[in-house]
Amino acid sequence: MNARKMTALGRSDIPPRRVCILVSFRGCSAATRPSTPDNGKDSSAVDLQQRETCYPVDGRPHPWHISRWYKEMIGSAADTDKFRAEYRAKSIGPRYSGWLHFAFTTLGSLAVIGFAISRVRQPSWKELLVLPIGFLVSNAAEYFGHRGPMHRLQRYLAVIFRRHSVEHHHFFTHDRMSYESSRDFKMVLFPPVMLLFFLGGMATPIALILFLLFSPNAGWLFVAIGVGYYLTYEWLHFAYHLPEDTLVGRFPPVRVLREHHRAHHNLALMTRWNFNITFPICDRLFGTTYRRSPDGSLDPEAMAPAGSRQ
Repeated sequence: MNARKMTALGRSDIPPRRVCILVSFRGCSAATRPSTPDNGKDSSAVDLQQRETCYPVDGRPHPWHISRWYKEMIGSAADTDKFRAEYRAKSIGPRYSGWLHFAFTTLGSLAVIGFAISRVRQPSWKELLVLPIGFLVSNAAEYFGHRGPMHRLQRYLAVIFRRHSVEHHHFFTHDRMSYESSRDFKMVLFPPVMLLFFLGGMATPIALILFLLFSPNAGWLFVAIGVGYYLTYEWLHFAYHLPEDTLVGRFPPVRVLREHHRAHHNLALMTRWNFNITFPICDRLFGTTYRRSPDGSLDPEAMAPAGSRQ
């Protein structure tokens, strides 16, 4: 991987780090972890077989990651332009429309939110407590889902890890955060089916429990806040990857939150820091908000893989 890719938020004085930081080292012995080059040489020299031993599932290597396709994807990840070109050719169909994708996510979510709100009848203050509680539950779900299967390879969830850690984080790096065209929206927005999965697999079951144990209002309010949070996630994540000189990109709150997310897109930091995409509440609560050292350089301790710090 070239030195430019692995510099710390634009600094050129940080040596390139191991490619194997893509995943958690949970289950890897110290002997199988790739060594950190401290001589400034290209970290792509790290032996691929050595990298393969550090993709454990419950301490055992998973056969998925050693496929030919995966090796090719990791190899091309060292070059963002090459990776983007190959991903577009293989994974973005000629009929894909980024703006149509964005419109489906937005209008579909707003329709669900509007319907849920229309079913609420004179809520009490206790029922309205579902809104802040649901917001915090959603923030925690975002945090643990991101910190968990999106960045730690787990059995049966390899496709989530591949989509996020391998594809998204190599399509967009901390020094290449912006779309080049609307076709690149596919690498940020959840697939349209995720709205149905989120609604049917997560929001609806919890809403039914609230409906049965408390009141219909509580259930509908949870649907509204849950889907509202999902849409906020999509909108903010979409905004972070817009060019910085756009109207939305210059909006002060977006600029602040983008920098939080940019640090997470540094490959040397992504398995340890800044897991909240929307509002860094759980990052603050669990001590995973990354802060640069006073001189602006990356703390070597911060760049250690998750679980490796003594």
